[in-house]
Amino acid sequence: MAKAKRKLKKQSIFREKNKVECETISKLLFEKDPIGINYENNTDEYDSEAVMIFQKLNKCRSVEDVKTLVYQVFVDQFDKEIAGPIEHYADIAEELYKKFLQIGKK
Repeated sequence: MAKAKRKLKKQSIFREKNKVECETISKLLFEKDPIGINYENNTDEYDSEAVMIFQKLNKCRSVEDVKTLVYQVFVDQFDKEIAGPIEHYADIAEELYKKFLQIGKK
């Protein structure tokens, strides 16, 4: 239990330090809605996944790496059945990769 609380606290601190980036990722996930939980008024549904993705995004070197990362986050958070096929994450990966490159060039 203490380990889970520490993890949540670290995520919260990371989210605050990287608010714009995490919100951008969360918004993209909400728009693309890879697991079908967008009910139009629950715009924070993907906040945790956005933080997890942004924490590791700098290790990605290709769109394929980003797709694998995003997919793995969803498998870890939910399961393979809910996450669905990795191909569902291709558009998300392409957009995140473009944004990642833009962030990296600043």
